[in-house]
Amino acid sequence: MKRFVALIDDDTVGLNFHITELRIAGFIVELFSSAFEIRSILDGTLPTPPDFFVIDLMMPSHDLFPDEPPGTSFHAGLIVARDLRARYASTPIVVWSSIPQSDLRATAARHSAELPLCIFASKHDISPWDLTRIVTRYFESGELKLPERPPSFWRRLWRAITLRPSFAGVGIDIKKLSDDRNI
Repeated sequence: MKRFVALIDDDTVGLNFHITELRIAGFIVELFSSAFEIRSILDGTLPTPPDFFVIDLMMPSHDLFPDEPPGTSFHAGLIVARDLRARYASTPIVVWSSIPQSDLRATAARHSAELPLCIFASKHDISPWDLTRIVTRYFESGELKLPERPPSFWRRLWRAITLRPSFAGVGIDIKKLSDDRNI
């Protein structure tokens, strides 16, 4: 039996590789990008209920949630996840976003209690292969977690860049570059 993965995201182009990789791995994948399509999941009118959700945190919300206050777009994915959790209590959810890691961690800390069986991830850190591993691991072992891997050289370099206006420019903190704990 093939598993059905629902991707809920307004970025229809950026997910092509993720969709392709999931399909190669044997999953049925459907992208829900419009308010009408997302509403069909929330209302439970799909012929087959999804087995796994991947939801973008930030999506246009004015058509989806007209009664919500302005500014809801910054967390429309959380409202979708909350409503899906009420209908699909045991279906795993990945909420992902392009917002900075620190903001994503804060969002996860605030909402993890109301969204069991849900993980929060940065889109920048989840390659198509990583997403496929997350979904596959869940169906093979019941474990929902982000892939573990050592930080890349580029991530360490990015974290090590230091701006020092009083020192006339940009420098690299070699200690931060070599210390994986600062990642």
